Amino acid sequence: VYLNSIMPPFVADKFAEKLKYEFEHISFDEPFCIDFVRLCNDVNAFNKGGTIYVPKYSFKTGESEIVKSSGISKNQYDVIIVEGIYALREELLNNIDLDNTISVAINCDPKTLLTRRFNRDINSDRCSFTPEQVIISFLTQTMPAFYSYIYPTLSRADIQYSATLSNNEIQNSNKSIQIKYASN
Repeated sequence: VYLNSIMPPFVADKFAEKLKYEFEHISFDEPFCIDFVRLCNDVNAFNKGGTIYVPKYSFKTGESEIVKSSGISKNQYDVIIVEGIYALREELLNNIDLDNTISVAINCDPKTLLTRRFNRDINSDRCSFTPEQVIISFLTQTMPAFYSYIYPTLSRADIQYSATLSNNEIQNSNKSIQIKYASN
């Protein structure tokens, strides 16, 4: 309605339609969604004994916030784990101190990935997608991003695991089934 007051209705309608399309097709499965500069700065600061604040991200609102009570420092921990689908990307590995590190990659087949995504998003009510939207997102965004951005980085890991659910586990899956490790 507001757009119609500042531009011709046909232009406003096309603009609103394009904007809606863009927001519906944002892929959070691509590396541009990660703030690698901040992540590298935090990991390096942590390794030097500084305090870092872990952001909390909401899949429902799409926002992240820094919670001051989330501050952690190296003197509280013996080990730091940098976990995530992009943890083996050059943007991270080339900009952090890799002394005393071990990298681990977990690889899954598409059926296991879809089952876990479905359980995470639908069964645990993590997002507001319908089951159909989860499947469409998985096929059009998640898997293409996996093969473009994640799969090529798996070989950089010091240790690789395969995490595949059996057909029986998939058919009987529930929220308690999260991951099954089987060494290569």
